[in-house]
Amino acid sequence: MEDRIVALANELEEYKIIQSIPGIGEKIAAPIISEMGEIDRFNHPKKLVAFAE
Repeated sequence: MEDRIVALANELEEYKIIQSIPGIGEKIAAPIISEMGEIDRFNHPKKLVAFAE
């Protein structure tokens, strides 16, 4: 199942961006994307940070 999730996540630009953060690999990036949802709903980076806190 993890392989399928990673395969689906690989289609997302956000997934690749999150993986560029040191220490974030395939298995961590996918849950981050699923919790975050559509990144476009955050019209400013500070709003995304506030959501994450």
